[in-house]
Amino acid sequence: MRTSNPPSYDQLKTLYISGATLMADGSSLTNYVVPSHRGLLLVNSSTTAMITDKITATNIDGTTSNIQVSPGTTLLPLQVWKLTVSSGTTGLYIYSLR
Repeated sequence: MRTSNPPSYDQLKTLYISGATLMADGSSLTNYVVPSHRGLLLVNSSTTAMITDKITATNIDGTTSNIQVSPGTTLLPLQVWKLTVSSGTTGLYIYSLR
């Protein structure tokens, strides 16, 4: 186990890049199993428009919820099992934090 002092995220892994029709590793946008992570970093490159109803997170217990992303960056210190992203969503970047 690697520790950081002060606590921080040691790695960023790109999961989704704006406008893509596949996840960054070539996987489908539907029910993408998120690799091991400690949180998600969501970036909305728009300065005014909120991204709504474009990302669905599936928790380990199978429950789902839509994630809304405000302009700028949103750090979610949470772990999800799967993500579904609407195809071609513009202005959105998703990274896993480890």
